[in-house]
Amino acid sequence: MKYHDDRNPRVVCDDVARERKARRLRVLRLRVQIARLEAEQPSEPRIGEVRQELRALTGVARNTD
Repeated sequence: MKYHDDRNPRVVCDDVARERKARRLRVLRLRVQIARLEAEQPSEPRIGEVRQELRALTGVARNTD
């Protein structure tokens, strides 16, 4: 494990866990936003923008249709 600024390893692990949790929550929010936009108006142009943001965050280049 890489230590940042000679901090306590436990603190570094907590930081990593916090970052992972924030990322998972962001992915979940984007997926919910896509589903909501599709339910309201399937041809909404913002759906593509949100999907791009989700792909950038997850690194997945698949179609979520």
